[in-house]
Amino acid sequence: MEKERESLKENDTRIPVNCDAIIIVGLSGSGKSTLMRRLEQVLDVTAVSTSSVIRSHEKKRKGEKGHILGERTGLLPVDDIAPDRLSRMYIQKAKSSGQPIVLDAKRGALEAAWLTQELGREGKEPPKIFTIFLDYANRFERVVEREKEKNPNFAKTVDEVKIDTLEREAADFTRWQEIDKLYPGDFYGVNPYNPKAFKHDLFVENEELDESIEKIIEGLTTKGFIDPSQDSKK
Repeated sequence: MEKERESLKENDTRIPVNCDAIIIVGLSGSGKSTLMRRLEQVLDVTAVSTSSVIRSHEKKRKGEKGHILGERTGLLPVDDIAPDRLSRMYIQKAKSSGQPIVLDAKRGALEAAWLTQELGREGKEPPKIFTIFLDYANRFERVVEREKEKNPNFAKTVDEVKIDTLEREAADFTRWQEIDKLYPGDFYGVNPYNPKAFKHDLFVENEELDESIEKIIEGLTTKGFIDPSQDSKK
C-alpha cells in the first residue's frame, strides 16, 4: 500500500501550493464551480463548494438526489442538520487531507470567516490565504446556458433569470451585512458585490478557463505560494 501511494505521488503532475486556502468570491454565473474543478486538476488542493453543499442539502431534504462538488473530498452522509454546519463538516474533512483548501465564498461567506478563525486557532497567524474575485460580464447568459445543459426544457429567459438571481443575491447581501457585524473589519466582512471594496489578491474577469488558471498560477507564484521551479509541471 505504501509503495502504491509513493507511485501515485511520483506520477502526480499537480502543482504543490504552499498556503492554507484559496478563496474564490464570485456571484451566480461567474464560473466558480468550473474554476474550482479545474484547480483541483492542476493544483495539489482540495476543493469544497459551500454553495454546492447547501444546494445538495436542500435537495436531500426534498428527497431529491444531491451532488457535492469536490471529488477529492468525497461524499459525507447528509443528515437533517443546518446547512452551515454541514459546510463546515466538509471543510473539516478537506482540512484533514493536509492540502490547501479551495473554498467559494458567496453563500459560503460565513464558512470562509470561520475557516480563517480555525486556522488562527491552529497557530497559523496570519493564515496564508490567496483571495480571488471572479467576475463575468455575461453571467446571466451563462446561468441560462448552464441550466439548459442540465434540463433541455428549461424555459426561463435571461431577464427572468436575472430577476431570480438578483433577488437571491439581495438575500446574500443581507447575510454579508450580518457577517460584517460578527467579523468587523475582517476581509470576509467586506461586501463582495462591490469589487472595488473587496481586498482581493487577484481579479479574474472574462478570461477563458485556461487563461484564468495561468493567471492564478502566476499570482500564487508572485505571492510566494508556488515555487517558480514548479511552472514546468503546468
